[in-house]
Amino acid sequence: MIGWQAYPIAPTLPLFTENTPTYNDEGTTTTGWTNVNGTISQPSGSVVRLTQVTTGTVTSLQRAVTMPVSGGDFTLYAKVRARANTGDVNLIQFIGAGNLRLNLYFNFNVVAAPSSAGTISLRYQNSGGTTYDVVCATGLDIVNTWQEVLLHYDQAMLTSSVYLRQSDGSWKFGGQVPGSAFSADLKLIINNSAASAGVWMEFDYLTLTAANIVAIWDSICGGSTLFSPNQSSGLTNGDSCWMRWAPVYTSLRNNFIVNKGVASNTSAMVAARIQADALNQLPKAVFLGACNNDYGAGISQATRTANIQTSLNLINAASAKPILVNALYNAAALAGQPLQRDYYRTWWREYRGTLTGLRHQIDPMNALRDASGYLDAAYVQADNVHPNVAGYTRMGKYIAGKKYA
Repeated sequence: MIGWQAYPIAPTLPLFTENTPTYNDEGTTTTGWTNVNGTISQPSGSVVRLTQVTTGTVTSLQRAVTMPVSGGDFTLYAKVRARANTGDVNLIQFIGAGNLRLNLYFNFNVVAAPSSAGTISLRYQNSGGTTYDVVCATGLDIVNTWQEVLLHYDQAMLTSSVYLRQSDGSWKFGGQVPGSAFSADLKLIINNSAASAGVWMEFDYLTLTAANIVAIWDSICGGSTLFSPNQSSGLTNGDSCWMRWAPVYTSLRNNFIVNKGVASNTSAMVAARIQADALNQLPKAVFLGACNNDYGAGISQATRTANIQTSLNLINAASAKPILVNALYNAAALAGQPLQRDYYRTWWREYRGTLTGLRHQIDPMNALRDASGYLDAAYVQADNVHPNVAGYTRMGKYIAGKKYA
């Protein structure tokens, strides 16, 4: 285990002009909403509250919104509180064509069906009316404590996911369901079918925007073997992912890192999909991984360099800022060592410098290597390839320029 570096030399991340939201509400006005069966008020100068007037009636605020990328990714940041009496239902809803709905519930367990104080749930209803449900968090004080929640739809993965902002500015994975693109209205809905009147929900802000930051490479990016941004994989340990531990650009609300990692990708595969999967979603900064699968695929150093250069060229052509992240050198116990370590280390030392259009580069091996330059056994899973949670934690904090030990 390495003990010679208690904290990293902070990597330099690029500055960028962030994406302009297609809809942003800072809670400073009650105008622009269609109000049904409720009262809309401002308990303070920057909070909007919806309150039910008649018990048992569905109460709502609704407005048309423009999606950040037509047919593509969207990200909603919300800061919300809501009442949690028995029978209360509180949600933010995206309304698509026909039956298409995406519901983010507060103080409601969408799986078990009853109201449930402190629970955040997500439901996707497809155009055929089939629903997919997941509980994203429990044990929260949603009544008295503002909850900063992120809802992200990923066009490449066809998933919708919920994340909760942590005190250090990072985002913790809550849950994921299948998803689809929306051309939508945004709606706040409350209801109470019990005797207690006056259910309410309020927001401090609602921000609909394209994500500022994406990361794209292979399963090291994705989070394998315990997590994947692809819902169909069924891997849901969100702590097993470097983005979970990387509070980057914490002065920005829109600092979520969208995970575009796909297992088994080579540098050629990333170059082939980076435009559609990442750049068409309008990021301002891209963490581009020097993939861990090139050695096994028999890709030469020169071809690897050309593939990565292709991705860099596309990132720069999209006016985004590239950040190159080194491959991991695998553990000493992996069959085929030291050839794999030497392949990746040689590329980083001798070929990386020939790339053009690159100013920012990060080597997470600085936080993960042992004395012989391998991925330290203390930070790797049993496959000797993928970091364990401790390894992803160190990796994420190092990338973010934070203390990791």
